[in-house]
Amino acid sequence: MITVQTQPLIQTAADPRFSLSCNFTGAATEVRVVAGSLTVLRKPFQRKQETIRGNINQVYSLSIVNNTDKVTPVSSAMLGDRIALAVTMQGTDPDEQSLRVRRCVATNTRQTEVVLLDNYCPVLQTMIDGDSGFITSGTQAVLPGLQAFRIQDSPDDIVTFSCIVEPCNNAQACDGNNCGGQSVRRKRQSSEDDAPLLRLVVQYRVYDPQNSGTALSAGDSRQSSSMSDSTQLALLLTVAVVSALLIISVIGTIFIFCRLRKIKGDKSVDMGSS
Repeated sequence: MITVQTQPLIQTAADPRFSLSCNFTGAATEVRVVAGSLTVLRKPFQRKQETIRGNINQVYSLSIVNNTDKVTPVSSAMLGDRIALAVTMQGTDPDEQSLRVRRCVATNTRQTEVVLLDNYCPVLQTMIDGDSGFITSGTQAVLPGLQAFRIQDSPDDIVTFSCIVEPCNNAQACDGNNCGGQSVRRKRQSSEDDAPLLRLVVQYRVYDPQNSGTALSAGDSRQSSSMSDSTQLALLLTVAVVSALLIISVIGTIFIFCRLRKIKGDKSVDMGSS
């Protein structure tokens, strides 16, 4: 499968894809099929929280959620699906009443990085609906309308989102669009050097609908469909061998039975003659 990317580093549902095959013939050419090694993919890990600076007393989480209700968690998506990123906080610390999201990046398992959001505002605008950053409402901030994408040269289907979150001690000051206007950003930049910060990380899996080998089974293993085919082939061969043995056994039994009948008949004739 060849993908022609329209943007650097990322693969989208709009990118043209071409399936290539190689057919060859040759005189007295011996072709051997060598079993390849099985690549087992890591399962997406649970959400992580890491303090970067200051004291963090609340529990924060970054989730990939349904873009319609902004609540239902999503562990996988098809390339091009609309998803949303949601940051939530839980706790009763009066110094952490709300939050805003300063920066978000996406990486693959080779650590190729794509910046989604920087200085509270979107960088990868073609993959996000509108031009707003996270939208905060109380103890939750949501980045809606993110198009599911894969990262160039990914060895698997996992995409990791990592976001830098800044707690707020004034809920009203953080509500609304985190990106805001230029004056709002300058005001935030003047005080952000001392602000507590934390990093939130979450992973999910992006499937390519045009590549049937990409949609993995619950075993989370590359070539899962090939394994299924191999298992079915082995089963069919086993059934065929067992059936052949049964047929041979039946034929042998009939032959022995007929042979014994013939021997018994010959003895009866000999006894009659004598």
